Amino acid sequence: MLILALDTSGDMCSLCLADGERPRSVFQFRHLLRLSERLPDALDFLLRDARLRLEEVEAFAVGIGPGSFTGVRVGVTTAKIFAQVLERPLVGISSLDALAEPFQCLPNVGIIAVAPSRRMEVIAAFYRSGGEGGAPLALALAEPAVIPTAEVVSRAAERLNGVSHLLLCGEPGALPPEPGLAAVCPSSPSAAWVAALAARRLEQNQGDDPLTLTPLYVAPSPVG
Repeated sequence: MLILALDTSGDMCSLCLADGERPRSVFQFRHLLRLSERLPDALDFLLRDARLRLEEVEAFAVGIGPGSFTGVRVGVTTAKIFAQVLERPLVGISSLDALAEPFQCLPNVGIIAVAPSRRMEVIAAFYRSGGEGGAPLALALAEPAVIPTAEVVSRAAERLNGVSHLLLCGEPGALPPEPGLAAVCPSSPSAAWVAALAARRLEQNQGDDPLTLTPLYVAPSPVG
């Protein structure tokens, strides 16, 4: 199945055309606060580079955040319009799930995926790796939550008790500056992983309704 995936939740936006879980073409760009203006041209470039027309896409996938409110809204709205107009399946994927997915095969690792929030806070989700067998990631935090930067590692260690290492992935501005991590992997959500996760859901007929799919906004904690 030919999937067009996009994730616009961060400063680095990502687009991908994939045959199921296999990426065919990937394009990344910084939106520079001009996402609504630049996204159509970026999508057109991706399709022309692959010698494809939008009408040939068989399904759409989109990172629904958390992340930039404006960025996520633009990406989700774009994917919903494509899916509705072309009458194609649509799948929304957590951008934090997409961040963590590349590390699913590591043995006995706790993964902390973060997105920027307010100063001294991040939006975080914790996962247990699936190991060499490639089992799905196990979400150890029921929903992404806003957490004080200084508490991210200690909370992850509590939730992920028993893992051999902690690995943190996310945008550089959101990385907690404290010890306790075996590795830090500065990264942005990749549309290639959004497509891969969406392909697995589509195999199970688990698409989303374009009329009701909404961004995953995680509210910051109250001031004061």
